[in-house]
Amino acid sequence: MNTYSDPLTVLSLIASITIFSGWPPHLLDRLQSQSRRWLRTEGSILLSQGQTASGLFIILKGSVEVTAYSDQGQLYIQRFAPAGNLYGLVSVIDGNPSTFTYVAQTELELIFIPSEVFLDVLASQPHLWKNIALYVASVQRSVFAAVSEQMFEGLNVRLVRIILNLTETHGIRDSETGHIRIRVTQEQLGNFLGVTRQTIHKELKHLEKLNYIALEYGELFVLDKKALEGGWGRQPQI
Repeated sequence: MNTYSDPLTVLSLIASITIFSGWPPHLLDRLQSQSRRWLRTEGSILLSQGQTASGLFIILKGSVEVTAYSDQGQLYIQRFAPAGNLYGLVSVIDGNPSTFTYVAQTELELIFIPSEVFLDVLASQPHLWKNIALYVASVQRSVFAAVSEQMFEGLNVRLVRIILNLTETHGIRDSETGHIRIRVTQEQLGNFLGVTRQTIHKELKHLEKLNYIALEYGELFVLDKKALEGGWGRQPQI
């Protein structure tokens, strides 16, 4: 990836983000005109846990791994954020350090909107804060859902749900077989769920024995998505 997307593509993506939906075109133009576009290589650290964000980052192309370390030094993967996701919002609003570290999982193209540009627009158009509140509320619901899963659902159910989510955000479907390839390691899945790689391996081998998935080094293939779903992919409602 060595070229930038055209301005219309950038403007379209900004407009599609939840917090910007319904913003007047002239304000979206202002954000786009004062934004910057960055290219980053796989493995680049975009924002570190404990660092204050200097602006909003929107993923235009690629994927970002969102992680955090516990006080005991255990790595936890919160999610893989695909194109169209935004991060840095809370840190920009309250001025406090980021809770997570954001690392390029693939080559990336990012849109960066400086804090002062974003906050100046909100200061001049206070009614737009409603969009921010709705976005934060949706994130809060996702957090509550994740906590509910941790408390009340078994590891096998949570693992299958993560695999199903990854088929939607990161899966590559083979046009001939219909199989869905997901680039993810067993260690990463363990960090998602707070368990060891060995525990994840045992669960995955069970799914492989059922012919629901196939395992390869650093990736897996979903062979029978409908069988995996089987009621396990539903999100708890909060």
